Amino acid sequence: MDANWQSNNLQIEPDSATLDLLERVMRFGYQNGVPASKMKSYQLVVSENISTAAFEKDSAISLYRAAISNLSSFMIEGEVEEELFRFPEDLETHQAILSLPVMERLVLTLHYLQQQAVQSISGILEKPISEVQNRLTASLDFLQLELGVQSVSAVEKRLEFASKSYGRIKFYLDEEEELAVEEEIARTVPKHKPVSGRNKVLLATAGLFLAGVLGTSFAIDSAKPDLPLTAAEAADKDQLTIEMLDAWKKQYDDIRESSPERLGIDADTYNQLEYVKKADQQMKRLFKKEHVEKMKNEQKKMQRQVDILLLQIETPRTMLTLLDGVYYTSEEIQRFIRDYALKTNELMGISEAVLLDQEEELETVTINGELSEEKLLSGRGGYSNELQNLLDSIDERGLTMIKHPLEKRFIIRRDMDAYYSSGISNSDYEASNYMNLLMQEPFFDKDGLVQPISHMTFIMTSIESSLLEDRNSSNLYDDFEQGFQHAFWLMLKGSETRSVFDSNGVVKKEYQETWIELSRQGRNPLIYVMLPILEEMEASGWTSSASYEALDDNDIMEAVELERAGKLAAKLPNGDVQVETEIIQLDQYDYSEAEKLYKTFSVQHDLTLLENVPPLDVYLLFQYANIRGDAETMWHLLSGETKPEIEEYKRIWRQQDDFRKHTRSISVHENQINRVGSNLHLYLDAAPKNHDDYMFYTPSLIMDDKAIWLVQNHLYEKYDLSEKESKYSNNVNVLYNELRENLKGNALDHASPGEIAGLLLKAYEEQDFDLLPLLFEEGAEIQDVDELMRRLKERSIPQFSDAQNVVFYTDSFYFGYRDIVQGTFQFDIKDSYEGSMNQLTMVKTPMGWRFGDLSMY
Repeated sequence: MDANWQSNNLQIEPDSATLDLLERVMRFGYQNGVPASKMKSYQLVVSENISTAAFEKDSAISLYRAAISNLSSFMIEGEVEEELFRFPEDLETHQAILSLPVMERLVLTLHYLQQQAVQSISGILEKPISEVQNRLTASLDFLQLELGVQSVSAVEKRLEFASKSYGRIKFYLDEEEELAVEEEIARTVPKHKPVSGRNKVLLATAGLFLAGVLGTSFAIDSAKPDLPLTAAEAADKDQLTIEMLDAWKKQYDDIRESSPERLGIDADTYNQLEYVKKADQQMKRLFKKEHVEKMKNEQKKMQRQVDILLLQIETPRTMLTLLDGVYYTSEEIQRFIRDYALKTNELMGISEAVLLDQEEELETVTINGELSEEKLLSGRGGYSNELQNLLDSIDERGLTMIKHPLEKRFIIRRDMDAYYSSGISNSDYEASNYMNLLMQEPFFDKDGLVQPISHMTFIMTSIESSLLEDRNSSNLYDDFEQGFQHAFWLMLKGSETRSVFDSNGVVKKEYQETWIELSRQGRNPLIYVMLPILEEMEASGWTSSASYEALDDNDIMEAVELERAGKLAAKLPNGDVQVETEIIQLDQYDYSEAEKLYKTFSVQHDLTLLENVPPLDVYLLFQYANIRGDAETMWHLLSGETKPEIEEYKRIWRQQDDFRKHTRSISVHENQINRVGSNLHLYLDAAPKNHDDYMFYTPSLIMDDKAIWLVQNHLYEKYDLSEKESKYSNNVNVLYNELRENLKGNALDHASPGEIAGLLLKAYEEQDFDLLPLLFEEGAEIQDVDELMRRLKERSIPQFSDAQNVVFYTDSFYFGYRDIVQGTFQFDIKDSYEGSMNQLTMVKTPMGWRFGDLSMY
């Protein structure tokens, strides 16, 4: 910016700190009862009553004092704009704050909503610190009673949430009002004396802030910036021209003008959309004279800013289309996604209103007596004009309609197809995760959850993980905090129309399963809240729990805050357990220590002997028992709810090679501990000795309430088939011949899972269409043997004689369920490229281990 331009500019740009201060003080007025409808007048009066000298001495004190002194003139008792609050709990908190006595309200809002220290409040109100502290205590006690919560900490949490809602509220003026305000601000400058430089800053700041809080942050300056008049006169290729500015403005105006019709809404409704107002605000900032002058030699940079502006004003569907194929920084993408969420959220509300108005007509949109979203979205039903208009524009709104999962009605959801087909869907992790959550919204309505309870585990654990991410990396998820809190409450307590208890007072089965899943798939906050409830519920037959009855609606967010502060893990079972990093080179390990422990433990299998035994020592004891062929001791070292009976385990157990044959080293690290419900899982790191040992499986270790490390319940078999006369090959051949003699015999009863897997390869090699079906679980679609053979071929199943290595292993914990144990059968083929392998899934059935339907696994 050249010197001449700056010297002629009568409005001096305020610094960001001053703007922030003004914004906080004006929001303070709203928190103390100044309604949005009076905000513009209130701001003007506050500006008029600020002493320049006082502002220069202490801007915060002078602004707050001016704001407080004018409150009574603008407060309207009982006027609260309910629609400004997204969450009913925050509206309730706001109303409770306005019920406080004046001085208590001022102290509370200054401290909790304006983040002013007690000493600063003392200076603003000119009251002793002791009085401020007493009034602060009194205000919290008052709110505790008013809100009906159990503790002062619960009040403080409600205030924290309310503060975020206050931050989302915007106050807007239309263009005529903005001009009138600017003129009124200009009239506040005394004509009988020159305006000081400081007052120029203050008045300019006040005007800019007013526009920012009430509609637009800057007004477009009518004066022409110092630019070449035509493109031909622009000597520098990166220099702005008047033609460029006019073309950009026209682009913006064209989008804005065409959007109401594309969105199927009238112009007045469109102009009231918050995202439109925000874009208009940014438009005025971008084309303000000072900014254009600043960017006059930065054409490319200005073009980038214009591109971002056009995305802001575009409709949701077109916005996502424009993002495709263009590189944007992570910060830019996250801002776009926030804009997208704002746009679709507003349009969802408009669309939901249409569904409500057309409820009777929508009840007839059925096929065979069932509501049909396909029929509705086809738009060919002779619908009313209002409904047809919604259907015609719903794609541009970025929305779709689906059947309510629990009720006979339609609801609005975001249509994410355009997002997932765009190039940005995987360009930023935070944004992609955020969009996945947006797709699930809304999680609840006035009647309760709008998702089946079985779907909520994924939603809640996803949000929980997001809330626990580094707060400095992204603030995208702040909007989900209250939704997370309320959805959790509905999952536990239900609603008036959807009880969690059946007619006998027992928690419904689907809620039982979901609660268990929450405790196992969740991270520390969900685990912390759920564990005592589950323990007490299970002990009572799922009828009662003291922890359940004492549950407060903000308990889950208090747990989140504890976890963020690093204080929650210690409150969980075995939360004080620490594991030292340790690595063992197995070429140098001789099992001597494991042998000593084995001699004592294998006598009576007394688990108390394992107290304080390091996890690696327990695992090496387990491996030593395998070398000794001691299946019983290995069984006693297993942990897990799916652990089989000892006789079953010994029947299918097969001794394996010493794991040192395949493993170079084994180690544990303190950061490899993961909590699953009340148990700790420690994942071992095993390094293979050779490249062909990649199929070696290493189980995790588990610590339960006994505070003893045990090996996760698992089965493991690995066989080298390079030698034809291997014991495994002989066993498979014997079993095969036995089955061929009697297909209805019991040969499979004493076969291990790995041997049953080998039988599949053998039967496939022999084209044995009679035996193959016996190896699949009941209900598998294998009636057509030709189709079965085709599917096996597609899965690259080798003939038994071509297999190089085969492995069978199980994990006993899957997705929080108690009763699922799945096995994996892996194999590689002779002369295949290094690391080539395939696998099939096996399932545990009442008849033993079998293969599943190949179309499913």
